[in-house]
This record gives sequence, structure tokens and C-alpha cells, in this order.
Amino acid sequence: MADIHDVADYLIVKLWEAGERPSVHRLHKLLYYVQGWHLVMHERPLFPERFQAWIHGPISKPLFDRFAFDRSLYAMVERRDIREGFTFDALSPMERDHVDRILDEYAIYPTFQLMRMSREELPWLKARGGIPLDERSERELEESVMRDFFRSQMEDEHEPDGMQAHA
Repeated sequence: MADIHDVADYLIVKLWEAGERPSVHRLHKLLYYVQGWHLVMHERPLFPERFQAWIHGPISKPLFDRFAFDRSLYAMVERRDIREGFTFDALSPMERDHVDRILDEYAIYPTFQLMRMSREELPWLKARGGIPLDERSERELEESVMRDFFRSQMEDEHEPDGMQAHA
């Protein structure tokens, strides 16, 4: 199983290579989609860390804590934020391929749209459980709900291009 920080560092590198300077918030949203589709495609989480149903959409507390000491959720991530010693080999070729496919599908959306999309999706809505949109929540998104939601997206032909579930 991968480490969320390795996946985040991989995303930072790939986004910078594509000419994008991502925000911390953008990393959270992309990681949410990476995890959701991995739950369907590979029938298991890519990383063990869970997402919480924050006001801003799904947020990973460990990743938030990594950047919280010196920046806000909306601050930009720099190349120097990649952890020392990180290499692409921290992820398997299959894990990198999965992340690349999600980037191809979701990196086209601006961060505010990713936030809006994730806040309209069942995993976040169910975890919020009726908490007003402007109130804090640390309730965790259930992986089973994420898996079922993303599976329903696949059945509705919204699966990222070229991705096929492993039966």
C-alpha cells in the first residue's frame, strides 16, 4: 500500500512538469479522486489515510498537517515542498499509472470546480450528515460509500479514459 505523502509528492512533480503550480487544496481534491477510483479499479485503497468531510470538501488530515505549519489550505505548493529523498520508485508502476490516469481526467478542472464537484458527491454529503455547509466537521468519508459512488460513476460511463476495473 502506498503512502499518501508519496502520492502527494508524485502529484506535485507531475503538476509542476505540466506547468501548473498547485495549491494544497488542489492536492487534497486530486487525492480524493485518486483514492475513490482506486477503490473501484483495484478493490482496495491506494493509501490507508482517510478523508474528512470539511467545509472545503474532502480533506486528508495527515496531508493538511504536513503543510499547516507555514501555509493555508489555499497556498501554493512549491517544488521545495517535495520531501527530501522522494523518488517515483516510492510508487509501483501500476500505482503511478493509476495516478496519471486520474490526472488526465481531473487536472483539467480548476480547483474551485473540483471542490464543488466533491461537495455534491454522496461520500462527502453522507459524511456531513446534514451538518450545515459553513460548519466544521471532522467526520470521515466511508471508503465503502466512496467505492459504491465511484462504481456508480463507472456504470454511468464516467470512468476515467482507459481505466478498467480489475475483476
